[in-house]
Amino acid sequence: MPVVLLITTPPADATIERGRDARFSVEAQGAEPLEYQWQFERTDLPGEDAPTLTLLHVTPAQAGLYRVRVRDSNGSVLSSEARLSVTEPPEVGWITIAIEAEGTITLCWQALIERTYSVWVARDSAGPYTLLISGLTEGSHTDAVSGGDDSRYYRVSSP
Repeated sequence: MPVVLLITTPPADATIERGRDARFSVEAQGAEPLEYQWQFERTDLPGEDAPTLTLLHVTPAQAGLYRVRVRDSNGSVLSSEARLSVTEPPEVGWITIAIEAEGTITLCWQALIERTYSVWVARDSAGPYTLLISGLTEGSHTDAVSGGDDSRYYRVSSP
């Protein structure tokens, strides 16, 4: 008696912040070996042929419907669709600036657990902003300024 191809656990909907990783997985039973092909908006994703689909550093363009086709020697079956929603990360709640007499500026902000932060700097509030430092896990950074730096504008972001 042939083994019936069946998806036992379909991929589940996910809501992920922009810049984070998203994962979809499926469990199926059938005649081994099983083959997988993930789809986004009903179009095959080249090279995505494992039971788990990992999307690195998601963007709003990746929001939508994902499903997987599972195939064995007896045929194929499509999973139900799982929706990926991509949200914006929370804004940095507040920022304070302390200007020290020795020529340093200390920025402090409300840091969230398990997040990293980048500090950007510009000479004008309209930019362009350039990356000063990234990968910060604490809610502060001290920047040295020279006498010729009349004004600096800072932005703090979390990917």
